[in-house]
Formats: sequence, C-alpha cells, structure tokens
Amino acid sequence: MNVALVLAGGVGARVGANVPKQYIEVLGKPIIIHTLEKFQESPEIDAIEVVCAPEWHDHVVALGEQWGITKLRWVVDGGSICQESIRNGLFALEGKIDPQDLVMVHMSVSPLINQETIHNALAVAAEKGNSFADTPIVFCMAKKTGPGYCDENAYKEHYVQLNMPWTMGFGDYLSLYQEAYEKGIGTDLISYTPSLMFDLGHRVYTFPDNEANKQKIAYKADLDFFEGYLLVQERKRAQQDENQ
Repeated sequence: MNVALVLAGGVGARVGANVPKQYIEVLGKPIIIHTLEKFQESPEIDAIEVVCAPEWHDHVVALGEQWGITKLRWVVDGGSICQESIRNGLFALEGKIDPQDLVMVHMSVSPLINQETIHNALAVAAEKGNSFADTPIVFCMAKKTGPGYCDENAYKEHYVQLNMPWTMGFGDYLSLYQEAYEKGIGTDLISYTPSLMFDLGHRVYTFPDNEANKQKIAYKADLDFFEGYLLVQERKRAQQDENQ
C-alpha cells in the first residue's frame, strides 16, 4: 500500500486570510482539494491521510465527500509545528498499514505536484529506501554571517533544494520519528524530515522534481501565481480542444 500523508495545519497568517490558507478557494475550489485530487488521480496511491487541527476535521471530511476524494481514509490531529504533525500522522498509521508500505509526506499548500513526481518518488523510495524531490539552485547563494550581511560564497553547484514529497517505508519513517522524539533530536521549529535524516546519520536519496512543484502557497503573491498557473493550463486545454 502507498499512503499520501498530507499536512494541513497552516493558519494562513502570511496570506492575510480569515481561514487557514489550505481552505482558501482558488477558481472555486479549496487549495487542499487541488492537492488531494493529485493523489486521488494517481493509480499508485492507495490511501490518503490528512493531518489538521481538530476543529477542521469535519470540514476536511465534508470537502472530501463533496469533491469525490474517495481515497481519504483518515483525518488526524496535527501538532503545533511541522515535525509534530508528521509524527502524529505516522503514529496514527501504526497498526493500520504494514512496515513495508510507502508513506509519502506532502503539504496541502503545495498543489502543483504532478503524476510524474508521485511516480518517481515512489520508484526511488522502493529502490533506495527513501526519496526526496530536488531542484537545482538557480541564483547565487551566500552564507548569512550576520544581520543583513554575508561574508562567504556558497557555490550553488554543490547544493540542491529539497522539496516535498518526502517518501520512505512506513517502518523506517516510524522508527525515525520515534528515535527523534525519544532523544529530542530534530524536533524543533526549524527541523523537517530531511534535516532529521541528516541529524541521525542517514543518507537522503533524491530525484529531479518538476519546477512547478517547488511552489508552496505561503504568501499572497503565491495565491496569484497559483491562480495564474491554473488559468494558463485551462487556456492550453481549450486550445488543444479547438485544434482536435
């Protein structure tokens, strides 16, 4: 079984919304549904778990029913930070899926994941044990050495940006977070699954991501980008229909 564990704990403060950003509608559809549809449409994803604040459980279930997200199996409580939400999602799956099943962690506000990325993430994780989407660094990088200044170059050729999804076998994922919380390592606000892997001495395997997937809706400008992207895709489909 392949499970998509979708994090939906954001509050929307940076986009200035009166609801958490994942529930903002873009072209008549909540952002979280734009994301969940990608996993619903994937023939390789068998089940979906959403991790969100308790007061939004019923809303998520209702949205799933309204938009035909039939793979939505579980809705569980999120935490106060990303790591706690991932931990809660993993711990809630214990006894429900097998250790060899693959779990793909993704953000509800990263709706531009596509089927190729989902397929590649699962394929690499099945072969290597884990997989993390990566994109090359485009602009110059520097090490921030103080407030408002840098003294050291960071060669972009030596670095990649690690995007979601983050995928690995459930047994390994569960053990990783059990160890992290037992030892108090990699469980703070600035930690995520990739940094936790490094903290505990594990190697991360990567695969090339699609360029759009790195877009996470965090600010008002991101909402405009996403709406514009969808409109462009609609226009392209209309042109293709006209040419057929």
